Formats: sequence, C-alpha cells, structure tokens
Amino acid sequence: MRISVDKNDPGYRSYASAPGVTVFLDGAEVRGCITADEEVGEVVCFRFDSAGRPVLRGEEIATEVRRGSVRIDLPAGWPG
Repeated sequence: MRISVDKNDPGYRSYASAPGVTVFLDGAEVRGCITADEEVGEVVCFRFDSAGRPVLRGEEIATEVRRGSVRIDLPAGWPG
C-alpha cells in the first residue's frame, strides 16, 4: 500500500494525515511522514534535528527519503 498527504502524489489519500494513521520504518514510528510505500520500502518525511525540531531549508521544512521495512497502520475498517 502507498499513502501520501501530497495531492500531487499517486498515493494521495484524503485520510492519510488523519489521527490513527501511523507509519513505521524498521519498526520505529515515523514522525512527519509525507509519503509511505510498503512495497517499495520507502518513506518521505520531514527532517528533524537531534533536539526534535524541524530542519529548515530556506523558508521550507527540509525533507528526506528513508528506506527500509515500511508498515502502514490504519484504523480498523478504513480502506487500504
């Protein structure tokens, strides 16, 4: 499954940022996830510094692509 909060992404789902949607990479929850793809094993997420603050690139929050074992948990009964 692929989900994304980016309206330009083919995995866009209006519910992707809803409470209860959780993304894990190699067993650890991913904060600030923009796109997650279980088949490809990839997440696109905001970058945070060691203190947990967003890293800025100009006026925008920097993003990063991370790869590994991806799991997307949706609340029971939600489309997947």
